[in-house]
Amino acid sequence: MTLLSILDIRVPPERVDDLVSRYVGDGVLEASGALTADLAVDDDGSGRVVVTAVWPDRDAYAAWEESPVRTRFAHAIAAAVEGEITASGRTLELVHRS
Repeated sequence: MTLLSILDIRVPPERVDDLVSRYVGDGVLEASGALTADLAVDDDGSGRVVVTAVWPDRDAYAAWEESPVRTRFAHAIAAAVEGEITASGRTLELVHRS
């Protein structure tokens, strides 16, 4: 079962560049082990950033969730935005992809 994870992040609008720089500079998406991953910024200036990733299965996603590397990234990202961050996530089963 292929899985899609969606992480919805909110930071103050003036912190978006700090968040993106940290994600890109640290290679967070590349280190995750996801098949594909994307980082998107809402163009309305709201401070919303969305991370999506496609995983080969639930075990691969769980391995990333439990990874000490992910924990270090999460702490570094929170520090980059001075703790001004909220996030919520969800996973969906991908049933068709083109």
